[in-house]
Amino acid sequence: APLLDVMFLDKDHALAVGAYATLLRSDDGGENWQYVDVLGRGDTSPAPEPSDDDNAPALDDESWNFDSADLDLDEETDPHLNAIARTGNGNLFVVAERGAAFRSTDNGASWQRIQLPYEGSMFGVIGGAGDRVLCFGLRGNVYESNDLGSTWDKRETGTELSLMGGAAGADGATVLVGGNGVVLARGSDSDAFAATTHPAGTVLSSVLVLGAGEYTVVGETGVSFYQP
Repeated sequence: APLLDVMFLDKDHALAVGAYATLLRSDDGGENWQYVDVLGRGDTSPAPEPSDDDNAPALDDESWNFDSADLDLDEETDPHLNAIARTGNGNLFVVAERGAAFRSTDNGASWQRIQLPYEGSMFGVIGGAGDRVLCFGLRGNVYESNDLGSTWDKRETGTELSLMGGAAGADGATVLVGGNGVVLARGSDSDAFAATTHPAGTVLSSVLVLGAGEYTVVGETGVSFYQP
């Protein structure tokens, strides 16, 4: 199964997440990995991958969006785990398909599944001070929580383009990137997101905050410096 994100808690302990509810843990700096039963099934074997006959939802090439029929499907039994983040309090949060999310308050030893207010997939999550988490994904949806997902506030983005990557800067700024070169930025948690467009106009998958209004972005055309 593909792995989609990895995070080291320290030099020895790491977690990796991926397709079909795959969560792997290493306690020796990545030399060895063990499957984590994030779904609480009571076993340590990976969830089986679907056969070629299963109907997988298709992405629209231009907008990277699921269509309405895909979003109407029942809750995924083995949702893809798309990204993992750690909050300032040291707690862990994973975002997944169809609004599924998982949180851990014991360094990943156990996990609780929760459901986000939005039923579409979230592709990324950023951990902040305390137990703040900011989730972003399909159709420009962004939700933020200050209590590790117990309550949520929707953040307006002004776009329906899917958001694929994000990062926080040392000065408290947050930047999100996604389809058609969209770049959303805010200076602090209390600010609204403002949108600009990268000149390439293609899908952006990742971003690094260099300083105030200065970013390195990664996308279909490679790596570039971007200053709105």
